[in-house]
Amino acid sequence: MIVIVDQTGDYHARVVAHHLEKRGVGSFIADIRELGTGGELSFWPAAPEQTEWRRRDGSAVRMSEVGAIWFRRLYPPETPIEVDDREERSFIAREWSSTVRGVFASLDVPTINPIYAMARATKPYQLALARRAGLAVPDTLITSSSSRAVEFVSAPGDSVHKVITSPHGRFLATKLWDDCDTRHLPDLELAPTIFQRRVGGKRELRITVVGDRLFAAEYSTELVDGRTDMAAAYVRHDLPPSVERRLLSFLDQLELPFATVDMRIDARGEYWFLEANNAGQFLWIEVRTGLPISAAVADLLCESRVRQSRAGMNLMAR
Repeated sequence: MIVIVDQTGDYHARVVAHHLEKRGVGSFIADIRELGTGGELSFWPAAPEQTEWRRRDGSAVRMSEVGAIWFRRLYPPETPIEVDDREERSFIAREWSSTVRGVFASLDVPTINPIYAMARATKPYQLALARRAGLAVPDTLITSSSSRAVEFVSAPGDSVHKVITSPHGRFLATKLWDDCDTRHLPDLELAPTIFQRRVGGKRELRITVVGDRLFAAEYSTELVDGRTDMAAAYVRHDLPPSVERRLLSFLDQLELPFATVDMRIDARGEYWFLEANNAGQFLWIEVRTGLPISAAVADLLCESRVRQSRAGMNLMAR
């Protein structure tokens, strides 16, 4: 049994579940949003075989049956609307978050991706680690200082600015720095922002990494944030072996078996790392290019499950 932590209606989860079914492997989509509003989670530290996740529709899985876990996306629980006190809602969310993370951490099964690795893979850490792995990274400043920000954007070349983390349920695109943005600098002290030198050229890449397999798609865009270009045409792209090696080394150090990586190719043909998302979207890339990404995710989950099973048998044989 493979547990996929995601919304029950998410197409990524459903497509991968379909591929697992074709391989004769069962799956269970654990939707955190249901907990506290019909969904149930019961944990016995001394009897893990009794630990059970039950969905609102009545379907359930015993955690002792789990062979691997895919943390597709971690959503907060949907606190009942009648709980209108902000502190109480925050308390309920923390209780569920602590329980869910603790239950999954207690399971000795392969996880894609490990919770601790996802929590650690922040953009500041990514950028530093990408440089160490030999990837080209645009000149970057992360600061809450308005004077430092002005100094950075005043240097030669266009600059962009973007958030470190997007608000829940909301996408904030990367924007080109404009002199009009100066009026918002007093707000910078409230929270740091990423300022980055813009990479020239129009070619961008969306690379989905599944284990040691890389699926790269290229598109051309005039927009500052190519992810927002809905009209872009995607084609398969062959990455240079040196870029592949560095990306795999980078993700190995992050301990992320799965990630989507955004890169940009400048006019000289150099590949620039922008960011990695440990729960990024990939289905639209698969539809437009035919790259078998969903099948690769199912393969990786099955391989992890088999490796775990063999390891257990080896221990029993000793």
